[in-house]
Amino acid sequence: MITLERSIRVTMKRTVLLALTAVFVPVAADAATIQTSPVFVALGGPPAGFPVGEEVPGAEATLIRNKDGVAFIIRTGDLPEGALTAWLFDFPCDNIADCSPSGPPIFGTSDTVGQDGKAHLAFGISEADGVVDAEADTFVVLILDHGPVDPKLIHLHLSTVLDGMPVQTVIVGPHHPRGGRRH
Repeated sequence: MITLERSIRVTMKRTVLLALTAVFVPVAADAATIQTSPVFVALGGPPAGFPVGEEVPGAEATLIRNKDGVAFIIRTGDLPEGALTAWLFDFPCDNIADCSPSGPPIFGTSDTVGQDGKAHLAFGISEADGVVDAEADTFVVLILDHGPVDPKLIHLHLSTVLDGMPVQTVIVGPHHPRGGRRH
């Protein structure tokens, strides 16, 4: 039997696949930089900055960047069951404490988390969609928990900026000390 939650998950995964195809085809055509970073427990979010705690065991984020945009692949766990979203913040500096985001947060993707607490998130954003300098900026992905999946509210989670509790953070910059190893 197909449940509403499963239907939403399948629809979201198809949408992500189409978005990644649109980003990865141009990325593959140009020289790209690939970076990996740990995923951290979020200890807060805007406007208090992006304080992070311990690394999430077994979690990893991959950032692929070139002159046209960025693509993230995040494999993580230890998440609460329910709906989650990922939001991208673009900082035009190496250290996020030294500057403010270049604009409002950009919606990356969403998913539902089952009892296993695992999520695989993937999204891409081009410079035309709001990334200022894909090759040089520092990027923060804030993963938000929106609580149990509620079909009446799921549209709000997907369209309301920061309508949730910060649970995990990824920080990747060209020289960021807490992640972003280049390959």
